[in-house]
Amino acid sequence: MSFAPWSSGRWYVGALIAYAMLRHKLRIYMQYRGYIAIWMISGASSLVLLMLWHQVSVSFPISPNAVAAYFAVAFFSKQITTMWVSDDLASQISEGELDYRLCRPVPVFFELAAAIGAGGIMRALPALAISLIVVTAYGALSSFEPQRLPLYLVSMAISWGIQFALSWTVGTLAFVLNEVRPIILLHSAATAVFGGMLAPIQLLPKSFADICMWLPFYWTFGFPIGILVPAFKVVPDGYGLILAASWLGICSIFAWWLWNSLVVRTSRL
Repeated sequence: MSFAPWSSGRWYVGALIAYAMLRHKLRIYMQYRGYIAIWMISGASSLVLLMLWHQVSVSFPISPNAVAAYFAVAFFSKQITTMWVSDDLASQISEGELDYRLCRPVPVFFELAAAIGAGGIMRALPALAISLIVVTAYGALSSFEPQRLPLYLVSMAISWGIQFALSWTVGTLAFVLNEVRPIILLHSAATAVFGGMLAPIQLLPKSFADICMWLPFYWTFGFPIGILVPAFKVVPDGYGLILAASWLGICSIFAWWLWNSLVVRTSRL
């Protein structure tokens, strides 16, 4: 018997379940709005980095206004795609809570996806308002190309999928490791460094930027931000979307394989 969270093949039923759970999670989060503020504050490092890089960017070939626009979009992008899948999944595995969840008609995948999606929706409007205020305050509106917004949204949907698959993979390691927290922290650090959250890769040494381009982390933040702020665009949009979608496929397939293998292996013990 396969325990893969998306192996039932009934995608339509799964979509209905995910939608119902999304509405349920939204109602829960509306009752605990304080958590939304805490999540947003914990993801506000991009605004701090904005002030830092804006001050030193006068010596860069890229304008300070473009730098401000970059980190404002980085803040918004982080808020709508914040992932805690690995923490929740690892906790459920370690505490034995996942055992009975696997027997329920609603797959764990849909439960976690609905929770993450609801959190992103709750943070989207406040994050957008803050980002617009920051961009206006720094006079960076001219650094955007609004007509590219649809491409940005497509790239962020792909980014969400990549991040979810990577987080799911890290959480799944709790089947074979007693402590997953160090790997979770390492994954977060890799996303920040190689994904362009600490600094745009254009401002880093070329050799390091080339390494970033070969890793999935860049396609979660650096590439989508470059679509909306063309001063930081590295590759053509179409080519970049193909590469990002390829990473989504690779990460998803690996997450599915690892989950399926470890759950079946554990069930035989």
